[in-house]
Amino acid sequence: VCSSDLFTEGPAVNSRGEVFFVDVPGGRIHKIALDGTVSLFVENSPGISGLMLGPDGKLYGCQGGNQQIVRYDEQGREEVVLTGTTSNDLVVLADGTGYYTDPKNKTVWRFTTDGEKSKADVGIERPNGITASPDQTLITVSDTFGRFTYSFQRQADGSLTHKQTYGHLHLGDKAQRSGADGMAVDTEGRLYVTTNTGLQILDQLGRVHLILDK
Repeated sequence: VCSSDLFTEGPAVNSRGEVFFVDVPGGRIHKIALDGTVSLFVENSPGISGLMLGPDGKLYGCQGGNQQIVRYDEQGREEVVLTGTTSNDLVVLADGTGYYTDPKNKTVWRFTTDGEKSKADVGIERPNGITASPDQTLITVSDTFGRFTYSFQRQADGSLTHKQTYGHLHLGDKAQRSGADGMAVDTEGRLYVTTNTGLQILDQLGRVHLILDK
């Protein structure tokens, strides 16, 4: 569809079913309309990755090139939410609370759409993808350098507690790292994790039921 793009990722879908995705090195966001046509939604967004629609209908993303969390309205106008961030992926929940991964500092951060942030977890070797359960009570983070994802219980104040390994990912015969990256969940609570061996699909108990070979 967009053969000129060097590295695309971070798909996000709005309430109308339109799909947005990024070209990271190109610093662009593209939109796929309901009829399948692709258009340029945003340009000159350096290092943009990890898109997510917020409860306000705006498109949030990790703008790595400028070390910012940003959001865009329907016309593609940019607004800065946070500055001084090293981020890779994010999730924004219905109450306006968000979380983003910071692989460089082995940290998961909590933030609000009003521009406040605080540390939610430290210690995952390389936190990368992040997603929420359908009821938004659980947050799951992938570890690119490990063979597990990590699950947290989300508290009323937005803090993350009861951290535990979750989802024993399959590795190649000689691999030491899963390469786990972006994730998604479906309405039944199944977790989809992109890894070096393919797209691994886990049930609610964290068992891999299927691997779609890349």
